[in-house]
Amino acid sequence: MNISNILTSVLTPSAKEAFAKKLGVDSAKADALLTQLTPLLTAALANNASTKDGATALNAALEKDHDGSIFDVLNEETLAARELDGQKIIEHIFHNNKDAVENGVASATGESKDTINKALSLLGPIVMGSLGKVKKEQGFGVDDIAQILQSMNSGNAENGNIQNILSNMLDTNNDGSAKDDILRMGINAVKRFFTK
Repeated sequence: MNISNILTSVLTPSAKEAFAKKLGVDSAKADALLTQLTPLLTAALANNASTKDGATALNAALEKDHDGSIFDVLNEETLAARELDGQKIIEHIFHNNKDAVENGVASATGESKDTINKALSLLGPIVMGSLGKVKKEQGFGVDDIAQILQSMNSGNAENGNIQNILSNMLDTNNDGSAKDDILRMGINAVKRFFTK
């Protein structure tokens, strides 16, 4: 199970078209942003869920607000209605690193910071909905959530792919936290993808 396969199964062509229209980009760029930014979110979620308190909070959010029903009808109206919720999600995921992430990804992709902010805001409910869908189908609990998130980033192609880089992250500055390293290397991986 990985996040790319999950999104492939739930994001219909019309849903992807709605995502592209909301961003104001063509379908190819929208697909690239979906492919590369989603693992950045799930890796940060996995980092947050690595503590008991973080896992408990995430599990509660899934049970309360994210059961996968967003995919019942995923169109421009649905995305617009959930965008504010998405802003709150990414603020919670990235904490004080939010601006740094958006600036770094904007620089790496050549997109504006506003476009990256909007893309992450639209993706937040989609990623949470994907995780909630898996939770509903598999019935995992708070003790399993970090492992589930790690597995969602596994099984993708190699060659510098962001999913593999994030899943093998180390604390390179030896400060006892991988969060800054996750964000930095995630952004670097996005840059490599868009400059191929």
